[in-house]
Amino acid sequence: MHTPTVKSLAEKISASLHLLSRLSKEFSPAHTRVAWTGGKDSTVLLHLWLQVCTPIQVPALALAVDTGCKFQETLEFRSRMQKEWKVDCHVIHSTPAPDYPIARDKPKCCLDLKVKPLKQAICDTETNLLLVGLRHDEHPSRSRLPETELYTEPEHTRAYPLLDWTEMDIWAYIMDTRMPYCSLYDQGYRSLGCMPCTTHPDTISGSDTNERAGRAWDKEKHLEQLHSLGYF
Repeated sequence: MHTPTVKSLAEKISASLHLLSRLSKEFSPAHTRVAWTGGKDSTVLLHLWLQVCTPIQVPALALAVDTGCKFQETLEFRSRMQKEWKVDCHVIHSTPAPDYPIARDKPKCCLDLKVKPLKQAICDTETNLLLVGLRHDEHPSRSRLPETELYTEPEHTRAYPLLDWTEMDIWAYIMDTRMPYCSLYDQGYRSLGCMPCTTHPDTISGSDTNERAGRAWDKEKHLEQLHSLGYF
């Protein structure tokens, strides 16, 4: 079990930027992309990556998968920030059959609409390094994640520069930098996924106050397996 070292937010920012800077030398930025969902964590990661790319005058690249089930607010926010930040974002659209049973079998749905298109996008863009905004405290399955992982199908490396950040760190950074964020957070959402699998926290009964409590439980319990197959 990962035991985080107590660090200030400034120290975490510095560590993340140091890792990103090192990765920019180990991997060509031309073959590096941020996995950008439009959510708070991946947008913070993209903001940090821009701070590495801009001084060395290379474009920041991103990659997104649209399942056809995303919140319109998330898509509009990502599109707006792509233009404002001048990010080259490769978007791949899932194309399920008209009668595909969306979210009926949630792990299978994630594989079909997210993981398989993501793998195709990694191949299409010749991505060697995928930067992902996962955090140790989000979910038990993520508490043991290493800083980098090697995936073989297709072959690429994934790096997680925000592992030691907390949800509060993310929001403190957003507030300190006055960085834009998706309007759904102002409506009370804490974690954004596809619409059929994201519930507003106010509608959840019981005492679960976990950040991902609004995510579908029958997918969350398979999160470690999905991660091993390529889900982020």
